[in-house]
Amino acid sequence: MQKILIVSPKAISLQNFDGGQKRIFDIAKFLSKKNKIDFVCTSNNVLEKKGNLSFFNKIVAFQISFISRIFNIIICILKLQPMQTGFFFSKKMCDFI
Repeated sequence: MQKILIVSPKAISLQNFDGGQKRIFDIAKFLSKKNKIDFVCTSNNVLEKKGNLSFFNKIVAFQISFISRIFNIIICILKLQPMQTGFFFSKKMCDFI
């Protein structure tokens, strides 16, 4: 049994499934049959491990404030990197991974 880490910019919300969330959910559910799945995301919503998400071994959400997102976007512009990289960047998340 192997451990797998899934990193996502959004939390999985069971009320409002969009295409990306459903894809992550289905892949994780399939992989959890023979592996331990940990889920890490950047989200401002509080996640709870209940019901349909019980196949995840660990769920961790890192909150990024609006000011730090703007600051990271400015840094990415100065470094000539894509702005989306700065929007989802979290130092705490990098240290955790």
